[in-house]
Amino acid sequence: MSTQSETFKDLDFHDKLRSLALLQQELLKKALHLSSHGSLQHEGRTIACKMPEKKRKASTILAMTAGQSLTTLLEFSSKKGIPIRDCYPIARSAVESFINASFIVSAPEDVAERAIHHVQFGAWRLSNRKFGIGAYEIDVASSPDKSKELEERFPEFTKDGSWTKLSVPDRIHKVGTLNSNKAAARLTAAYGLIYYLSSEVIHGSLFGAS
Repeated sequence: MSTQSETFKDLDFHDKLRSLALLQQELLKKALHLSSHGSLQHEGRTIACKMPEKKRKASTILAMTAGQSLTTLLEFSSKKGIPIRDCYPIARSAVESFINASFIVSAPEDVAERAIHHVQFGAWRLSNRKFGIGAYEIDVASSPDKSKELEERFPEFTKDGSWTKLSVPDRIHKVGTLNSNKAAARLTAAYGLIYYLSSEVIHGSLFGAS
């Protein structure tokens, strides 16, 4: 243990961050194994997953995709200069995916059910929507009667097309009040560190480019 501690201490700052990220990946793999197999052995104990099916399914998918984004970040982490900008949107995706997974785990099961149904609605809306203004408006439609099909197939999304009405900070707050104060505090820190700058990069502002 002492040797491992000394080795970590000798690493430069970026390598320390990479080492911590790799450790988090190993913990995530255990969590995903637990959710997909129902139980696992950890430090001599059997840990069982007793989450309802829909919460387990939705949160596992989100955590898995967040883990993939983290792997991509680790691959980018050795780059320097302008390419580093591309890490921010990926990092934001990972953070928000972990936040949403935590929120779904903490909230009542109907939240997971709506999120799962929103996948089908999102796929339908992708080919049934309008964008642009005035002469530049484009109307994409795979349905002969979008309004009718929306009412029949997705009545819960006719007034609000999002999977949750809560903002990201509100979701984190729910994690804290319904589940874990420590988790909520750490998710807030991650959100605060990445959200503003990643938004500037994503929206292509001059500040984001600088």
